[in-house]
Amino acid sequence: MVGGDFTIININHAITASKTGFGSAVALVLLTAFTKIPNKWAMAWLTSVVVFGVDLMIHANHAHIYGEGWWREAAVTGVGAGILGLVMHNLYRK
Repeated sequence: MVGGDFTIININHAITASKTGFGSAVALVLLTAFTKIPNKWAMAWLTSVVVFGVDLMIHANHAHIYGEGWWREAAVTGVGAGILGLVMHNLYRK
């Protein structure tokens, strides 16, 4: 959401990030309640896809920042969430 510039983080960014996180958490809880996720890699992929989709829904208009690549920020956020999930999984398993 901040394009890598952490100096511009403010309350609006925190609110948007909270909405994205809450929406993703609700969607993932519902998905995992009704389906069996076979392994950590599938869960990381599912997390990435869900966060990507929710991020686009929460603040869909990235075109003014990224032009034709309006989806890039949401994709990076999704991939980052999936990687963070894998890291947390490995830390809690030890």
